Amino acid sequence: LLSRWGLRDLALWSCEAGADQEFVALWEELTTATVWSSSELLGRLEDGTSNWSLASASGTALSTPPITTTILYAWGGQLTVNYTSTDGLGANDVRDVYVSGDTIYAATDGGLSISADNGKSWTNYTTNEGLKGDDVLSVYASGGAIYVAGQGGLSISPDNGNKWSQVDLGFSAVPRVYDVYESNGIIYAGTNDPFGGLSISTDGGKTFSKRSKSNGLGNNIVPDVYVSGGVIYAATNGGLSISTDKGSNFQNYTTENGLASNAVQGVYESDGTIYAATNQGLSISTNNGTSFTTYTTANGLGGPSVWDVYASDGTIYAATNAGLSISTDNGKTFKNYTNGLGSSSTN
Repeated sequence: LLSRWGLRDLALWSCEAGADQEFVALWEELTTATVWSSSELLGRLEDGTSNWSLASASGTALSTPPITTTILYAWGGQLTVNYTSTDGLGANDVRDVYVSGDTIYAATDGGLSISADNGKSWTNYTTNEGLKGDDVLSVYASGGAIYVAGQGGLSISPDNGNKWSQVDLGFSAVPRVYDVYESNGIIYAGTNDPFGGLSISTDGGKTFSKRSKSNGLGNNIVPDVYVSGGVIYAATNGGLSISTDKGSNFQNYTTENGLASNAVQGVYESDGTIYAATNQGLSISTNNGTSFTTYTTANGLGGPSVWDVYASDGTIYAATNAGLSISTDNGKTFKNYTNGLGSSSTN
């Protein structure tokens, strides 16, 4: 039947299908057509460039795409592949992802899953390998060291996961660590009330000092922390708290400054612009937090609750409770994506 279609050219706009050479060969056999495919990611890439290159088995490039070049390069998404526990993930509930080169770190409720080959295979780490808990909420990696935050506390590996140490944050009980970040050798851990606030270590995790509401934090629940240029940005349940003196003091910004909500769930800073993900939309400040402009579903966000945010080269990526929303005009408008995602609720 397929051969009767009379196909001469078949373009596979899917990196997953294109990487399967047996699948490509089967289509060529069944259709007698030239099959054009790609084993690389297609669409908008992390560095802001785009890849829409397809080639035949002989290596000849597809010279005339079926869609105009203008439309292809204007599209801000990327054709995706979804990975699950069937592929080796510790669990399908993925709370956080960090990527460095070809290595992917996935925080799941069944351990920390690491892939060194862009997701083709995974190694999962749990309490059996030395983690403090299997329910992982956040992960960060730098210089061969891996930092894992979760329900059981904070775990650190200095050698890419071969050995793990369980960190004592100095609390009377084991705290829930929501987020972890490292910058210039300093470790930052966002924890939960009543234990915490923000814990900071300047000696590789041997000891931590605690910052709380008494230091100006909006709340002792800190779901996210980010550091840029020595400035600490702490997302709290009582506003966005910013410190310019290594955490000794914080200035807290709230709805009075234009935040969509005081429940800030994620924070990012890039080129002087602050992005605050809240449960009522995305708030953006270009004047160090003095004032914020809020963007909501009215601007195209997939859902009202924004769990996390990232920005690069003028493009904003907002993880919402109803899809991944992307803006290329500084937040004025967003396009929401759900196709290919494992779940429409993104972290």
